[in-house]
Amino acid sequence: MKQLCYIPFAYLVSLASFHLHAQQPPATALFSFDVVMRGDSIIALDHPECLSGDNLASYNNQPAFLNDLEILASVQKEDANQTDIYAFNLRTHTRRQLTDTKNFREYSPTPLPDRTMSLIRQDTAGKQQLWIYPLEADGKPKQLLSGFDAIGYHCWMTDSSLVLFEVGNPNVLQWVHLDGSKSTFASDAGRCLQKLDNTLLYVHKFSDQYWFIKRYDPVDRRAQIVTETLSGSEDFVLAGKQRLVMAKGSSIYQFNLSHPSGWHLIQDLAPYGITHITRLAYRNDKLILVDNQ
Repeated sequence: MKQLCYIPFAYLVSLASFHLHAQQPPATALFSFDVVMRGDSIIALDHPECLSGDNLASYNNQPAFLNDLEILASVQKEDANQTDIYAFNLRTHTRRQLTDTKNFREYSPTPLPDRTMSLIRQDTAGKQQLWIYPLEADGKPKQLLSGFDAIGYHCWMTDSSLVLFEVGNPNVLQWVHLDGSKSTFASDAGRCLQKLDNTLLYVHKFSDQYWFIKRYDPVDRRAQIVTETLSGSEDFVLAGKQRLVMAKGSSIYQFNLSHPSGWHLIQDLAPYGITHITRLAYRNDKLILVDNQ
């Protein structure tokens, strides 16, 4: 288990100069924040830490909470040719590698109740398929849903059904059962998929200018508009069942589902050297974010 180089608040500002001078391909970094609440609103983000301080010049992305203390993420080390899945411990500041599959890249890790994780595995021919991997070393990976070779992202809705984001022209969302039956219910979709009760929240890119978060109900097979996204942003996360959190540039915003009144600024994170926030993960007043450097 590798001890991580966590970067506390005092050093985060120095990342801004790293962004400007690094001679590396575009990289992503993982950050964690404590969420400060007042009533049913988020009022601040506190105790920032950079989780990928020893891998700043490379890929650290697609975070998902495994439990209260660990997140999963897809990581490509600076000297590696593939992405693998790692678990980051937020308390002990350690990281453990969960996959090391030669000639394959693993993305979008999603923990499952039986101590496994589903993920998207990309082969050298470019096929992107859904696989189940063990979280421990005592199991073997297995493929799910043969015949689906262009899966970009996925979201489990029940034990036997999930939504697939299939890459194409246009990108589409399909409600798929493990027996192979499927129904397409949206096109021109964004990559972010969030389960809310028995419904799905997703982004509909109606045009280059207008993007909407919609809520799809599989019972009546209808999607209703929740709100317009922040301009040019497609990644959001549920913070509890009543709040959406979304970012634009360096700033984090919230939207109240119970009392909708537009997006409200929580905090601008530019003073920490964070300038282009994309993917987000939330659990129990802890927010993980990805910064495209």
